[in-house]
Amino acid sequence: MNVRFRREQRGVIRIVDGADDDWASWYAQWLIDLSELPDLLGVRPVRSELIYLLVSLDKQFTAEAPGEPWEVYYARQIQRHFRPSVS
Repeated sequence: MNVRFRREQRGVIRIVDGADDDWASWYAQWLIDLSELPDLLGVRPVRSELIYLLVSLDKQFTAEAPGEPWEVYYARQIQRHFRPSVS
């Protein structure tokens, strides 16, 4: 999934000359419609919730500088966020 996104993202970055203030909206749509994320999560995320989560993760990742690739950090946090709660 990450490799495919990187290839897609590079093309988009070239088109917008490196600046895309609405990146989270595009990435959320891509994750929902073109990646295996819904299958991996067992649920199709609501687009607006995923956009909010991606923007939040970007801020957290920047502030924390966790020392791991952003793809790994985001994947873990997205899985944690959408994990079904145990009743």
